[in-house]
Amino acid sequence: METILLLLLLSISTGYTGSDYASSGHGLGGKCMCHTVDGREIILLPPDLAFYDGKLTRWYENGQKKSEQNFKDGELDGKWTEWYENGQKSLEANYKDGDLDGKVAYWNIDGTTNKVEYYKNGVLVG
Repeated sequence: METILLLLLLSISTGYTGSDYASSGHGLGGKCMCHTVDGREIILLPPDLAFYDGKLTRWYENGQKKSEQNFKDGELDGKWTEWYENGQKSLEANYKDGDLDGKVAYWNIDGTTNKVEYYKNGVLVG
């Protein structure tokens, strides 16, 4: 499933209607709005995510961790990890200043390696 992150320019005054998200650091407040449209997961984030530093953790309904992303100054920075609903790791990547940088590994649901790619400053190099 493709995920799209959107920054809200207006405050969310209608209340929380989406999935639970947890955060460490500051700026996120632990809640986002999440909707699925045409197979894409749309995550609406509060305006202060533009300056967010910390970890964003998403969860499956069964309580299993779905993903963890790290942010610095509102950009992806550091490790991004995703898991299948059964708990098996599905993806591990590294970001630097918002761009993929380093090894990106993909696993199948049974734990076998699917593929490995390498990036430098957001460009696929191997």
